[in-house]
Amino acid sequence: MEFEEYKKEIVEHFRESVRLFSNKGKKELELWTAQKFLNVLDVPYTDSELRQPKDEPPDVAFRDARFEIIELYDEDRRRHDEYRDKLKKAEIARDYSELLAVQTWDLELVSLTELLASAAERLERKKGKYSPDTKANLDIIIYVNLPKITIDDEDYVFSDQFPSNASLRRWRSVSLVFNRQIVCVAYASVRAPEFIQNASNRVIRK
Repeated sequence: MEFEEYKKEIVEHFRESVRLFSNKGKKELELWTAQKFLNVLDVPYTDSELRQPKDEPPDVAFRDARFEIIELYDEDRRRHDEYRDKLKKAEIARDYSELLAVQTWDLELVSLTELLASAAERLERKKGKYSPDTKANLDIIIYVNLPKITIDDEDYVFSDQFPSNASLRRWRSVSLVFNRQIVCVAYASVRAPEFIQNASNRVIRK
């Protein structure tokens, strides 16, 4: 791939991120997360099947699924400013090394179990926002937006050692979506949609 073509792709990626993480991009980010979840699970769908009801929850309705989208991120991050800065640097990059520098993060290695525990903690803080009946009918998708976190491939294995946390079992199902083509269905009750139940306690990579 020629440098200019590669640069164009990177610039477009950051431009899309700037748009998604603006206040106006919230609805679009929720829809994008639901689509990514379905794509990794190889669930065929048409765009018309994905609806965003005016009266939330859910954020996204799909057949018998009711997706509520929650983002897991470093809460001291100013994501919109961060991506806007990277976009500016990508636009003026003159060679591959400068583009690589824009995409490079100082990474911290964590295990999947630690990440699942962080997700459970994030859900715990949400418990007062919804009634018990509402929680029992929502399929949570947690979008893991932690660019400074990485997990070795061998750690992408769901472990039975992960605690059956009560904060997960309050919901109909709880899944994680990663920036890479990876989905982890951490919990699915017997009332969850069949395609989610079929992926329960698994990490699916595409």
